[in-house]
Amino acid sequence: MENDAALTTETTENELHHLLQSGIALLPENQAQVLNLYIEGYEPEEIAARLQVSICTVYNIKSLAIQALKEKFST
Repeated sequence: MENDAALTTETTENELHHLLQSGIALLPENQAQVLNLYIEGYEPEEIAARLQVSICTVYNIKSLAIQALKEKFST
């Protein structure tokens, strides 16, 4: 029974991950890149350095990306 619950949780997580990745794939390249780096565990400062942009730009891109995903998934 415990294994069934773990399997269900894992399946749900996999489905959510797939859904999120499908949404990210529809974003402009810079937004997708920033979100994927966040998902991979990078800090904003690391993302800014890696992409050679300011930290403010990273936050702005992330905000635009999240807004776009909210709009996509709310319909």
